[in-house]
This record gives sequence, C-alpha cells and structure tokens, in this order.
Amino acid sequence: MSVPKNLPQSDTDNRAKAKALIAATFAVSEAIKDLGKVPNGHLYAQLMPYMSFETYTAIISVLKDSGVVAENNHMLTWVGKKD
Repeated sequence: MSVPKNLPQSDTDNRAKAKALIAATFAVSEAIKDLGKVPNGHLYAQLMPYMSFETYTAIISVLKDSGVVAENNHMLTWVGKKD
C-alpha cells in the first residue's frame, strides 16, 4: 500500500506506526498460536528488545478481547481457529 504524497508528514508517520502495530499484533498472535500456550512473562521476555511493556500489554489485550487468546494464571493459550 502506498502513501499519498500530499499527506502531511505526521499522517505518514501515523500510518507507518499503525502498520507496524498491526504487523506486531499478527506476529504475537502467530507465536502464541504456534506454541499453543506460553507463559505471559516468558513471551514478553523474548519480545522485550522489540517493544515496550505498554505495547505488549495492549497487543495481548486486543488478542484476549477478540477471543483468540485466553489467559489463566499468567498462561496465554490459543483458543482461536487452528487452521
């Protein structure tokens, strides 16, 4: 997807950030899906160099709210479609 050239720089930056957040959410969901279940803290420890704690918790909240991930006693479990 190309960004129109007439957008202000801030709009271009916001689109890039939104794309990056969507990609990160997909990557985290695929990791949980592939693992089946993973301790929440262990997953964040692996992702810590790449995103802030706030971003990570927001992604996990989105996945839980959408019903594809469940959390029980800090264990994240994939409950969405298995393909």
